[in-house]
Amino acid sequence: MSSLSAQGVKMVLPSLLRSLKEEDKWRAQHAAVELMGSMAFVNPKQLSATLPQLVPALTTALTHSHAKVRESASAALQSVGSVIRNPEISEILPALLHALAEPAAGTDAALSALAHCQFEHCVDPPSLSLIVPVLQRGLRAPSAQAKRRTAHITGNMCSLLADPKDILPYLDMMMPQLQSVLLDPIPEVRSTGARALGRLCAGLGVDAFPNLMAWLREGLRRDSSAVERAGAAQGLAEVLAALGDEAVSDELPALLAGAEDPDPAAREGHAALWTHLPRVLGPRFEHHLGAVLPVVLAGLADGARAGSARRAVKSAAVRGGAANRRRAGARGLS
Repeated sequence: MSSLSAQGVKMVLPSLLRSLKEEDKWRAQHAAVELMGSMAFVNPKQLSATLPQLVPALTTALTHSHAKVRESASAALQSVGSVIRNPEISEILPALLHALAEPAAGTDAALSALAHCQFEHCVDPPSLSLIVPVLQRGLRAPSAQAKRRTAHITGNMCSLLADPKDILPYLDMMMPQLQSVLLDPIPEVRSTGARALGRLCAGLGVDAFPNLMAWLREGLRRDSSAVERAGAAQGLAEVLAALGDEAVSDELPALLAGAEDPDPAAREGHAALWTHLPRVLGPRFEHHLGAVLPVVLAGLADGARAGSARRAVKSAAVRGGAANRRRAGARGLS
């Protein structure tokens, strides 16, 4: 298997993945898993392209009803671990493999090991392939602490990779969980999720997330939950800050218009932005103050109208006004 060409790997892997989905054929599945394990020793470039499909399939096989399939899957993941070149990840490999085999018992320990890891070397593709499933489970954890820790690690991944593009094949798997964290009822969890999104966009560019900006804009108008609007506002602020001043300037006219939307829920969502943008942009926000302050003041007038929704707009505007006053004060003192 180690002598397979890139084209050979592309031809063989789909057949092996299909074999794993065939019910009541444990022998075929056992053989497929063993062959998949031997793929750990192909050319590193070919291995990097294969791992995003290979490791999730092997992880699923760890829960197979037949013991021999489970044993082969465990051995195959050990093979992937054996080609890791990052010494820090090699040290915590047992914790990662335990988390893959027994998520309920091992995920917290693996996340703790990752969080305390002092990286002196770049994370290579085999390391990343074993880390991502652990991060996926951490982002889905019921514990707020686990979600915050996982989101923080996820946001830092681009800075740990020799080539940030190595994480691209995993984004479709990770983004739904990261978006869910951004909409968490606990503000501290939302904050960590928003910062993680910003760091990923800074490392990969917004083109790596073709639907993210539209999803965040839509979230500002979502009438189902004030928590979701708050998360969308914070996420959009962090992403715009990561993308740079030109992105902020391009987006600002639409955000200012949204703050005057006929729908109170949409106005509240857009008003929440004025709490977060001044904070994340810092001095870079100062030349936008002239355009933003009149909109914030108009939001304060919402409280004079009837209805709890309009009072929510005023409340968001009050928080935004305070953030803008702090920013204006900082400018005056500088």
